[in-house]
Amino acid sequence: MNRGTGAVLKQIRKSKHLSAANIADNLVRQPQISRFENGKSTLTVDRFLGLLQNMAVTLDEFQSIFNEYNLSEEDTFRMDLAHAYDAKDEEKLKRMLAIWQNKQKMEPQKKYIKINVTVIEVMLSYVSENFKPFKDDIKFLTDYLMNVEDWGRFEFWAFGCCVSVFDNGTLKLLGQEVFHKLAFYKNIVGNYQRVVRVLLNLLAVWIDKGEYHLALKYLKYLENQNLSIELMYERLMLKYNKGRYLYKTGKKEGMDLMKSCSEMLENLGYFDKAKSLTSEIERL
Repeated sequence: MNRGTGAVLKQIRKSKHLSAANIADNLVRQPQISRFENGKSTLTVDRFLGLLQNMAVTLDEFQSIFNEYNLSEEDTFRMDLAHAYDAKDEEKLKRMLAIWQNKQKMEPQKKYIKINVTVIEVMLSYVSENFKPFKDDIKFLTDYLMNVEDWGRFEFWAFGCCVSVFDNGTLKLLGQEVFHKLAFYKNIVGNYQRVVRVLLNLLAVWIDKGEYHLALKYLKYLENQNLSIELMYERLMLKYNKGRYLYKTGKKEGMDLMKSCSEMLENLGYFDKAKSLTSEIERL
């Protein structure tokens, strides 16, 4: 822990009108808390998490306050990447790729940087027909995902962005990992939303590949989830992909469903996404 961590802990404690004695316990005594808050000592992770629990503060809440309610650098990167992709902004994607490739040169030992580079390559390939992701990078990402036993937000994000570059066998194997996690994350809204989005991406890919029996499996599974109103974007994308499935399997009413979802996304302010879907509808 650094000096800033202790200072933020002190800020939160005082905002709750708690004394150091109020949050002390058998693992962390009051003097230790004072030294930590003043930057004179550190705490083990277990003891730090214990203090958060004693203040009824989650780790996510602490991180948000620590970042002064701003998104982390990684979250900002992912949001910018999503916006650049939805806007089909090839030049911005190329700039982002150059930035992260430079980071990779500076810190080649960090796997997450290499995977971020790969994700940008894949997103750029979706936008530019002249760009293809490097095969070695795709293999690295595949091996990484296959070997991680307990997926977290990062793995779901990376897989969800890159679903279309994996072969069918890999998609089926990794898709099972996603299925298993959805129920586990049911009560953790942020994680649950991420898993739902990955399943939506898988649904879209199976439709694109003409694997309609697999698409129907994902479609029915997601419909059975009864997505809450808080996941309005995901609900609309589910309906949109249902429309795509219907249209691709010879049912013309699917086109009307797709158009209505695109219009609703635009009304909700998802302008780039709505524009992207409208372009897809016009191609169909």
